[in-house]
Amino acid sequence: MAQAQMKHGVLVPDGGHLPHDTDGTLFRMGHDATAKVFAAFVLQKSSPVRKQLFKEAMCIRLQEKKGWLAVRTEQFPAGDLEGAAQASLAIACYYMELDEHDKGQKWLQRAMEEVPKDKEFMCAVIEHNMDELKKIKKINKEINEECSRSSTPVQSASP
Repeated sequence: MAQAQMKHGVLVPDGGHLPHDTDGTLFRMGHDATAKVFAAFVLQKSSPVRKQLFKEAMCIRLQEKKGWLAVRTEQFPAGDLEGAAQASLAIACYYMELDEHDKGQKWLQRAMEEVPKDKEFMCAVIEHNMDELKKIKKINKEINEECSRSSTPVQSASP
């Protein structure tokens, strides 16, 4: 059955690591996860290796998220919530790429709950992805309904 394709946005850090990521571990984790996803993009959607690469990237992002939440500085007394939200956003997008839209939606909601409200750009990126997900779900629902309406029921032959 045909499915609509989703285009979404993930933030990829540029430059070096942040001062509170003292040895750059969290920065490298983000880049490692992104490298796995880029490797997955060149594979067929049906490839089990593709799905495995996305799952590995999710595991890296979960560890990265824990790292951002563990940061304790004067500037980040509750952890780097924006960094955690970015990791959640990436996980959401990975699920959406795997057509696991309900899981993607849950991670987008989690990212929106985590991101500090004064981080307007980050909030806008999450909202963009939420809007795209709503569109894709609507399109897929319409496709499925159209296919159901146009299907010819199978008739059994009488003896």
